[in-house]
Amino acid sequence: MTSRRPPHLSRTFGRTVIGSLSERFSVTVTTFGAGRAVITIAGDLDLANVDKVTELTVGMPRPESQAFLVDLTEVRFCSSVGLNLLCELQRRANAADVTMALVVNGFLMRRTLRMTGLERAFVVYRERAEALRALGITARFDQ
Repeated sequence: MTSRRPPHLSRTFGRTVIGSLSERFSVTVTTFGAGRAVITIAGDLDLANVDKVTELTVGMPRPESQAFLVDLTEVRFCSSVGLNLLCELQRRANAADVTMALVVNGFLMRRTLRMTGLERAFVVYRERAEALRALGITARFDQ
């Protein structure tokens, strides 16, 4: 009789146990004149990293804000904690009458938004350049 080891839960989400401990996470906030900002997140948006994003987005949107973009093109996994953070940013944007949009081009992130019904709660673009143009953010930032 042979027994099979159960798979690690983290492999279910496409991450290995070792990889999940060494993956790089980054978040940057770039502001532009006339009250526009771009928040770029890379890596896994989960309990281990959500505090870093929260720290950098405290007070957003600012009183002079007109629009901000959350670029999730490099996010490979987003837990419920990460989704909650995005919802909180959207609530703050709505309260301040500021346009907020997401850039999501990865299959897993798009599926997560669709399965949770959150794709209807956000303005979502597939391409960063399209989102930047729609929000009036200068083309020299577009990479």
